[in-house]
Amino acid sequence: MAIKKRPLPRAARAALDHDLPPHKPQVGDIVMAFHLFNEFDDAVDTMKKREKGEVSSLKTKKEEIAKFRPCLVVFAKGNEAFLVPVSSRRDQQGRHLEINEPSELQELGLAPHKPSYARTLGMAKYDFEDNPLILPTIGDDGKPTWLIGKAPRELVGQVLQDV
Repeated sequence: MAIKKRPLPRAARAALDHDLPPHKPQVGDIVMAFHLFNEFDDAVDTMKKREKGEVSSLKTKKEEIAKFRPCLVVFAKGNEAFLVPVSSRRDQQGRHLEINEPSELQELGLAPHKPSYARTLGMAKYDFEDNPLILPTIGDDGKPTWLIGKAPRELVGQVLQDV
């Protein structure tokens, strides 16, 4: 009996070797960005560790969590955009928008077999001009692309209402 593997979602296929021009962000774009979560419950601990020089970007229970993750563009002007990270984990403060419809998840370029959460407290501003913190991914056609997926306007509106 062969084990059937799920294909990687587009968000997991980074394209490090590409010749794409810089991306002009548009509202609703889902892009891959290096994003830092600092869980609110651990903010005091993190501040104390930062003062002592002990904070790392390793994924642990009590420290900052930084990695490339799918992010939703909720506002864009020129090369600058505000991004809301999309995670497989809920926000500890309950400030997230759950996305669980498989067809919608697939349209967003996310794994359709488990829910995702737009974590509105994690919104951050990014400049897309030659920014190494934003990576293209390999699209379904096998070519590099800046977009993982595209969110409908209604979803963007719901995320903005939660911000």
